[in-house]
Amino acid sequence: MIACFGNRTDTDRQQVIITNSEGVNSPYIQQLKGINSYGITDANVVTQLSPSKNIIRGEQIELSTASGNKGVQDLANDALGSAKEYADGVLNDAKGYADGVGSSALSNAKTYADGVGTNTLNSAKTYAD
Repeated sequence: MIACFGNRTDTDRQQVIITNSEGVNSPYIQQLKGINSYGITDANVVTQLSPSKNIIRGEQIELSTASGNKGVQDLANDALGSAKEYADGVLNDAKGYADGVGSSALSNAKTYADGVGTNTLNSAKTYAD
């Protein structure tokens, strides 16, 4: 259903809202801007709500969440913060594991070296006697 299809000269009237229930990507609702002829391109689509493809373009986009309205940048920053916390936790776990393995390996090497050194010293003493 189209009630008014843009305007050739008045830029304040170069919008259109389309509600479609058949065809490609249907059903869908589209908001278009910059309509100054009968041709429509993807660049004219500002908003499209459809089961197969959703488009939202704007200078600022806000999403409503349980904690209130947040801009997309805020949501991205929240997600980045959560990802960083998770990565830091994984890194600390890996570091703890590596420290434990390294400490154990160092202790085993020292025990082995002490044993070899003692055996060598005892062998040398026995030989000298």
